[in-house]
Amino acid sequence: MRIENLDIEDQINNTPFQRVGYVRVSSKDQNPERQLHDLPFKLDKIFIDHFSGKTAKRPALQEMFDYVRTGDIVYAHDVFRLARSLIDLVTIIQKLNKKGVSVNIVKNNLNFTPNSDDKFDKFQLHVLGAVAELERGIISDNQAEGIELAKKKKGKYKGRTPAISGEKLKDLINTLKNKPDSYSYTQIAKDFGVSYMTLTRYRDKYKNKINDK
Repeated sequence: MRIENLDIEDQINNTPFQRVGYVRVSSKDQNPERQLHDLPFKLDKIFIDHFSGKTAKRPALQEMFDYVRTGDIVYAHDVFRLARSLIDLVTIIQKLNKKGVSVNIVKNNLNFTPNSDDKFDKFQLHVLGAVAELERGIISDNQAEGIELAKKKKGKYKGRTPAISGEKLKDLINTLKNKPDSYSYTQIAKDFGVSYMTLTRYRDKYKNKINDK
């Protein structure tokens, strides 16, 4: 049986693995074709998300996870297109590598290959992982501090200070109870230093006392 010699381009086009692109644009107005347009080869399949990077639920990203197989290579324009944060980036890379899928981030010239013996590849992922762990710790600490601060504030918070209380409230009820027709509610609100809406709330709240003549 004669085996034909394939040139480089033929070998690329006949490889058993697939080159898969992942593109994310933040709105439908942005042009996804601006990403991954300058690759020297054609991608076998492209997944496009029209979502903010802060959105965790990205349907095309999930479809890509389900689609890729061992030996495939995923291409992304840059880290910000692929992930929302360093934590997210490391999670995505590790998830793909675990499936036997390589990740190539074109603009940043980053390559992550499953079970790679390349020391620089390992170093890059370890650095990203360490920074992501630091980021995770900072987020966790900030959340804990926020919760603790909220608890302290909740303990000290005794409710909103009433706009009118004490003797002033008695004067208001008496004024409303004996209000002449010429004395408008707008003027009463001004005289007591409250808004018209606040005066209306007090009228509703103490209407029984006001109407008890």
